[in-house]
Amino acid sequence: MTGWYHLRARQYDPATGRFTQADPIGYAGGGNLYAYAGNNPATLTDPLSGRQSNHGSARLIGLRVREMDALLRQVPPSTRKTHDYAGTFFKAHPELYGRVEIHHAILQAVLHKYPGRFTSAEIHALPNLRGIPLGRRGIVHDKLIPKQWTLFYRAYPYATREQIIANAVRIDGRYGGEFLPRR
Repeated sequence: MTGWYHLRARQYDPATGRFTQADPIGYAGGGNLYAYAGNNPATLTDPLSGRQSNHGSARLIGLRVREMDALLRQVPPSTRKTHDYAGTFFKAHPELYGRVEIHHAILQAVLHKYPGRFTSAEIHALPNLRGIPLGRRGIVHDKLIPKQWTLFYRAYPYATREQIIANAVRIDGRYGGEFLPRR
């Protein structure tokens, strides 16, 4: 026996305080692909699993996960068509009409990849919508964000609702400066 702990996508070696494989989400998890809780597991927590994390802002991420989850849970199930997310977004932000592409923080694909975690109404609700300036659409909306989600799907084939929201919150933290209104 190695004494390692198997934690879903990789194994943790308590003797070295590091994972034995690189982080499956790459540098989105921080600069050190093998770190665990930034070498400070006593004070850092992972909002994804309740375990320690290498994210220096893990507590803040955890707060944002709970906040976003609460906002999405307030969305009433609707019998009307909920797919007019552009109408929802531009009703709240009419000044951005013609300036942004609408992006779902939690992608619509989550409805099919992780059935039952979210409702269609939640996915198309204002708390889940972001505006990406048209000039940045090609790089941010079409390349960078989908790459992060692809890595997440591979690392978490049976993701929980909290893990999915945490990934969206991390992506918001990384690319939120690109969004309108600013996040």
